[in-house]
Amino acid sequence: MTIVFDTETIRIITLFENITNANVKDCIIRDDVVYVLVDEGDLKKVLGQRGMLIKMIERILGKRVKVFEYSRDVVEFIKKAIPRVISLKVRNENGKKTIEIRVDRSVRGLVIGRNRRNLKIYKELLERHYGVDELKVI
Repeated sequence: MTIVFDTETIRIITLFENITNANVKDCIIRDDVVYVLVDEGDLKKVLGQRGMLIKMIERILGKRVKVFEYSRDVVEFIKKAIPRVISLKVRNENGKKTIEIRVDRSVRGLVIGRNRRNLKIYKELLERHYGVDELKVI
């Protein structure tokens, strides 16, 4: 899948890479939050000392920044992105790739987010980079 970025997204990616020295694979801007996907192993560069680099970027952009670390394996990516996953199933049925994740009931709302906001971001990242058609939280 080819990802096309608009001018604002390219500007944010460039700023992010210049400040953190991390390679950005993807960037999604939603309302007041910027979601950034960095290369495997670059998360430590992004965080800096006590998250100072992220705080600096948030101040410059005037938006919150959430960072995810890429992994070649979809299961590993999900475990990094959603650390509260209890179990995970990947199914290929009728040419559709579906992932079901099980989380504890106490954190289910946090994983899904208000108005399914977090779930939509996870699904978009999975769709863009892993060819996942559907994501279900149980």
